[in-house]
Amino acid sequence: MFHDTFPIDDIIIPENLPRKIELDESFDELKENIKLHGVICPIVLSQSENKHFLVAGLRRLMAAKEIGFMFIPAIIIQTDAENSLVLSITENVIRKDLTPLQEGMSYYALETTHRLNRKDIARLIGKSQAYVTGRIQILTWPPILKDALAQNILPFSTARELADIKDIEYLRRVIIDAEEFGISARKANFVANEWRKAIVEQKPLAPGEIPAYPDTVYMEPCDVCKKMTRPSEFTILRICQVCAQPPK
Repeated sequence: MFHDTFPIDDIIIPENLPRKIELDESFDELKENIKLHGVICPIVLSQSENKHFLVAGLRRLMAAKEIGFMFIPAIIIQTDAENSLVLSITENVIRKDLTPLQEGMSYYALETTHRLNRKDIARLIGKSQAYVTGRIQILTWPPILKDALAQNILPFSTARELADIKDIEYLRRVIIDAEEFGISARKANFVANEWRKAIVEQKPLAPGEIPAYPDTVYMEPCDVCKKMTRPSEFTILRICQVCAQPPK
């Protein structure tokens, strides 16, 4: 059922709705667009008795509310709580509105609260079972690594390679270097393997000592002299600054 003027104050936002509003530039652009053209794409509500719960369209709803709109176009569907959550997750995943961490929280809610297995979740959202498992595993990562992912310091593929590192101080140093110099998934895998090797070899560490972090992890060979050089120090070609100097 479609309503072109549904009262905003009558809409209930479920606590388990799988996303949070980020007050970023794109949200401001959305508000400006709604001011000019109104809410073009209706939000989706589910009805339970005489109550209406938001299923999809949280950003549109919050933008309209901040602008001062009293009504918003809405499509009302008859569905249960489980299907409402699935619809919310599916819409946001397709639109790429969820971060990997938010995806993991959403899939975990489907798995624990609504008793869906990972194969069923994957089928519902059109992803592989490995994809779903990878996102849920984020919830078990060290908080510092989850923060680095949330702040876009590390992409998911790189952060995943570091997830097994239990030495928080070592992990913190890796993240700090990654923020300054960048780090690929391949190099992150190398760093994690170096940490595992130190554990297997039972190298004695002084109290508070951080395992040696190989500088070569962030270096590539110069094409001329083969000297290991940080990528940020290359010229246009992969040549270090010394070799780039004209001969005297």
